[in-house]
Amino acid sequence: MSLLGRKSAALLIAGMARGLVVGLVMFTAAEAAASTVGVPITSLTDNTPVATDNVDSDGTIHFFVLLSGTATFGVDGGTNSDSCVSPGCTGGTLIMFLEYDPVTPGPNLVTLDFNDLDLIGVNDPNGFFESIEFYDSDGTTLLAAVSDMTDPEVVFADFDEQLIQIAIPNAGNPFRAKLTLMSGSAPFDQATNTGETLLTTIDNVSVAHTPIPGAVWLFASALMGLVGFSRLRRSATQA
Repeated sequence: MSLLGRKSAALLIAGMARGLVVGLVMFTAAEAAASTVGVPITSLTDNTPVATDNVDSDGTIHFFVLLSGTATFGVDGGTNSDSCVSPGCTGGTLIMFLEYDPVTPGPNLVTLDFNDLDLIGVNDPNGFFESIEFYDSDGTTLLAAVSDMTDPEVVFADFDEQLIQIAIPNAGNPFRAKLTLMSGSAPFDQATNTGETLLTTIDNVSVAHTPIPGAVWLFASALMGLVGFSRLRRSATQA
């Protein structure tokens, strides 16, 4: 191989190596932009985690909406099933406080995925019995949203699952939410509530939209370039 050829090859290899490094850094940074999972806490002013035995390793929260009375999840209720007998089935309320930490300041998207949010004849077939409010660290209300299945934030809803996504213009850290979950009155002489689950996350929009495909393409292009150069070098040697 000529001196010029060797210099060109060296420059090519250096350029592809830089592409590999940049692609890997971009890909790693994009992968690092993971969602922050909402954790149930004592109150808006006390971020002590509650009912940790009712929270899976991925952040899924297991809870029971009360059939009568009012309770705060993990503080004085909402962790075990209960039942009611008419005329005591007047409906109940479970309040759940959540904290998302850390949260990158700026536009964020909150996702709430409720599974099996129906109480066998209590919530069916009339849809939502929830309201969701968001607060900053000093308790100031940022946004009160979603109280009916017709709200635009509701991505999907049926008797088994409700998926909600809410855009928060400028969320900071820490970021908290208050969920009010109501069962309504039971139309039967006797009712028993069933277990529900919730997985809620928050993603910074600007970070979450890091162009992972672009990073992967850059990384893959550099790899293909190295393979092509290896083939060319092998062909030149054989010639």
